[in-house]
Amino acid sequence: MSPEAYDDAGPHGRVTRGPVDLAASPEPGRSGPRASPSRLAILVFLALIFVFTSLFMTPWAAADGRPTHFSDALFTAASVVCVTGLATVDMATHWSVFGKIVIVVGTQIGAVGVLTFASILGLVVTRRLGLRAKLMAAGDSNPLRTHHGAVPEGQAVRLGEVGTLLATVAVSTLTIEIAVGLLLLPSVLVAGYPFWTAVGDAFYYAAMAFTNTGFSPNAEGLAPFANDYWFLSLIMIAVVAGSIGFPVIRTITKQFRTPRRWSLHVKLTLVTSAVLLVVGAVVYTALEASNKATLGEAGAGHTAFQALFFSTMTRSGGFATIDVEQMHGASLLVTDMLMFIGGGSASTAGGIKVTTLAVLFLAAVAEARGRQSMEAFGRRIPSDVLRVAVAVVLWGATIVAVATIALLQITRDSLDRVLFEVISAFATCGLSSGISAELPEAGKYVLAATMFLGRVGTVTIAAALAASQSRQFHDAPVLVIGLGRFGAATAGQLERQHREVLVVDTDAGLVQKWSDRVTHAVQADATDMDALRQIGAQDFAIAVVGVGSDLESSVLITANLVDLGIPQIWAKAISRSHGVILSRIGANHVVYPEREAGERTAHLVSGRMLDFIQFDEDFAVVKMFPPRAVRGKDLATTVIRTRFGLTVLGIKTPGQAFVPATPESIIGEDDVIIVSGATADLERFAAVE
Repeated sequence: MSPEAYDDAGPHGRVTRGPVDLAASPEPGRSGPRASPSRLAILVFLALIFVFTSLFMTPWAAADGRPTHFSDALFTAASVVCVTGLATVDMATHWSVFGKIVIVVGTQIGAVGVLTFASILGLVVTRRLGLRAKLMAAGDSNPLRTHHGAVPEGQAVRLGEVGTLLATVAVSTLTIEIAVGLLLLPSVLVAGYPFWTAVGDAFYYAAMAFTNTGFSPNAEGLAPFANDYWFLSLIMIAVVAGSIGFPVIRTITKQFRTPRRWSLHVKLTLVTSAVLLVVGAVVYTALEASNKATLGEAGAGHTAFQALFFSTMTRSGGFATIDVEQMHGASLLVTDMLMFIGGGSASTAGGIKVTTLAVLFLAAVAEARGRQSMEAFGRRIPSDVLRVAVAVVLWGATIVAVATIALLQITRDSLDRVLFEVISAFATCGLSSGISAELPEAGKYVLAATMFLGRVGTVTIAAALAASQSRQFHDAPVLVIGLGRFGAATAGQLERQHREVLVVDTDAGLVQKWSDRVTHAVQADATDMDALRQIGAQDFAIAVVGVGSDLESSVLITANLVDLGIPQIWAKAISRSHGVILSRIGANHVVYPEREAGERTAHLVSGRMLDFIQFDEDFAVVKMFPPRAVRGKDLATTVIRTRFGLTVLGIKTPGQAFVPATPESIIGEDDVIIVSGATADLERFAAVE
């Protein structure tokens, strides 16, 4: 039985009565989902590529003092800004000191830009699509909100705090890179490099590792350190740190002792990444143990370590201690798959993301077990997450297929080499089969475009979907303010319907109680407009105001929601005058739960009525036992319609299902009937013996 709703006529609504329907269509003229900043991300990355292309074309950037050709400069700029690591020129010898500085700066800007834009998009999409965004776009990418459960008001990050977010990501990135660089320095010195060269190379390697770019400052690459487990271990740690994402790093550092509070995104990222690293290492050990050109000449321990290192690099690292071109075809295919998956959301890694793979796996498990919903770590994952996961995979597969076909036509090279290079470009990995250095000019443009689409595509796809596709109201996330009896009942029912719900209350105890039951729970004062903006209330399509006893708070909250432009606002009222005020200030639906419950109880205590549903001021539907006067008669001969003006909708005989009523239907002694009509007429009919 749904509570009674009232919409007063006025500028914001019309006079109606009926059951609360959160799937109702928005009113004409009210705005739907707002545009996402995905276009901004694309434009910024294009602008960065253009700027760095110009820098690489200057005579000062090349070691020989001559301008670099446009196609090579563009390819390098795309590889640097998209933190990929592929190159058409020798990165160690072609560029001057100035050029190498530009490369480092470009990778830093690209990495920080990726992390920051992923975080900003995560904020927007999370508020618009809930868990979908968390898992697909940036996955809990708000760096100041790294746990599931009650979130203090001051912990929410506003979209306007881009500067703070950028600074936080930049400082964290530099801190990690400096620490890794200092730890790498002894190994570089031991390798025989002059002190200042060693300093430069150590920090260059650290930057290339954390940003998952994979460029090397010398022509030998990692060959001088192929047997230095300390050096390679630090490179692996930096690559993993960059590939799991900034939100995950922050969660681990802040909540290391309380893993139970880690968000679902963090847990899925860590578990899936660890499984892929181990599985990859085992597979490479098995496939390459007999290949003397790669791992076959080493001992068992060294082979296992090198296999683990290469498995780590396939996640988007781009470094290699073995010759990729000498690997078996089976190993190359496994590498293709690992590169295509990539790393975590809101990270410097590319690919379709490990959370996408996790969602697809969980969906398969749920289907095999005959379950309607996916679950992980005790939490249900909304079904629309699966649709986005499929969209991301199709996006990636389409780019890879088109680019592969184009390069096959341009280069006439073998499929395995071309496919490897294309997937490496799409996943911004940087491992190469040797094709990039041999590409004709047209091929360079194709691969540069692949890097760009792979970099910005998976970061912005969820935001683009949110901006271009209006969410259906019956499945849209719901904002519930107030966790009293009405608000709690509403949130609980929505949760049972598998809806995404954000509950808000000033009571920390209530918020903590509900944090494990709904998608999000936030402690905040909803009468404060800034607080509502901080939690992203403006990005919800439906809001329910469960605050009724405090008239001032009820009115202020409703007015704030109207000012934020929320299309559908349901508000609880305790009196008719209260309801009129709420509807006049903009509430689309006003609910009177106490009055409706009292009226329903009054009708049911008569004994004949079994259920009473009021749809309007003077219209209802009743399930009841029929009066004796109509039992044993067909509807055509009764006075139900002629005397009472009522319509019998259905009849239920014990042991049978309800059937639609017809004029020939006979009402049995023990039947139950469903009758509709005016409330007063229903009451008169129920009083008949």
